[in-house]
Amino acid sequence: MRLGESENVENADKAELRLQLLKTAEDLLRGSLRRVQTAEEVSHLQTELAALKLKEIDRDEERQTAVSEQLAQCFERAAITAEAQNGLYANTEEEMCLADQRSQRLSLILRSRATLSRVYQSQGLVLESFYVLRQGLINFKALAEGQYREVEKGSESESKGSFKLPEALSGGGAPPAKKGAPPAKDAKGGKGAPADDPEAKRLEEERAKQASEEAGGLRAEIEARERRTHPHMGLWLSAKVAIIGALLSEKRYEDCADAIAVTRLEAQSVRDQLYTRKLKEMEFLMFVQSGDLREASIMAKDIRKHGSKYHQSDDSYCEFLGNLSELLYNQSKNTEACAVIKEARELVWARLKAFGVAVDPQNINGSSDVKVWEDRKQATEEELETALANVASAGAAGGKGKAPEKGGKAAPAKGAAAEEAEETTETSSLDFSKPLDYKLTLADSLANSSSRPQNIYIQGLETAIRFDLRHA
Repeated sequence: MRLGESENVENADKAELRLQLLKTAEDLLRGSLRRVQTAEEVSHLQTELAALKLKEIDRDEERQTAVSEQLAQCFERAAITAEAQNGLYANTEEEMCLADQRSQRLSLILRSRATLSRVYQSQGLVLESFYVLRQGLINFKALAEGQYREVEKGSESESKGSFKLPEALSGGGAPPAKKGAPPAKDAKGGKGAPADDPEAKRLEEERAKQASEEAGGLRAEIEARERRTHPHMGLWLSAKVAIIGALLSEKRYEDCADAIAVTRLEAQSVRDQLYTRKLKEMEFLMFVQSGDLREASIMAKDIRKHGSKYHQSDDSYCEFLGNLSELLYNQSKNTEACAVIKEARELVWARLKAFGVAVDPQNINGSSDVKVWEDRKQATEEELETALANVASAGAAGGKGKAPEKGGKAAPAKGAAAEEAEETTETSSLDFSKPLDYKLTLADSLANSSSRPQNIYIQGLETAIRFDLRHA
């Protein structure tokens, strides 16, 4: 290695490759979001069109024509070929009802948003991940209320607005723009219409009023149904917990407290206990970061009581116990810290056993045909002790003498060490012309016994090993 060069010359290349892979993943996820939105819109229009065509009495020809035109525009906007229109989007042999199909699509949209948020977080763009999740919640709420036309565009609004949370987290719509902000640009990159143009302002108000009336009608239709046709509340709560985590990393404690209060009410409305505890864990982290250790200690006791009452042992709870152990250790409470990390270890290893991981030591020689040379010489304990004593005595004898002069030869060792050296000196040479004949036998089960390596891809194994090391 030359002077001035780093040891790992490929560092920049690897970072560039990693960035390219993350950008590719982002593009694929955004494309997937647009395709799922197209499938949702096509499914809604096709279902409505089929219902209109089935009518024999009181047929609404105008509505049927309008829906057909909307369907054609949807296909054209998404650049869907005629083959796909007559193939994929005309498939009626699925074994899922309309409600299940819609539930799967909405679930996929929110899960894709969560994955996209993690892509941004892996690049250190926590604020961008927050905007991705917030837009996902807004779109998710709009779709769950019955809206279907161009809801999920695979991108976030250019004017992201303020960073205020209660309204955005409740899904009530995009936050208001900042005062004095320039007008938003349209999709083609041009400037928006001037604010003093009365005709453009009137058209915009009419479009907004029409969209609001349509959304209200769809919402009323959804609320009038006996059963819901959108996914369960767990996805909504999980996205909100991820948003609160992003706020916590930015140390926006007031916004965290407001978001936690709103989300706790929603979790209580569906009698959820898992995310109720996760919200408490967020409060615990918030108290620790802000330095309020007294409130953190009270919240930690509440969390452990909650987890024990409802028999919860998920990864988030185990990570909380690890953080609590570190906090107690830093407060010189070694006994309490050891007890907490011991509980975390038991929970993690119990989860690994549920995956089928054997934690008992196993001998690698017991299940394979490992053979060794039968006539090999095996040293006894007495011989090993004698050899070690001779080595020690030889070292002591050599240390007492003086160093040989320059160009001179060292004096030969005297006594038992010299005799042992003469006895162990090999004088015979190997003859490679003769064939070697070794008799092999099964290896001793106690020799070189060790455990099988655990599968590194099993979820939770890294946490278990970290807890083991910390407990040790």
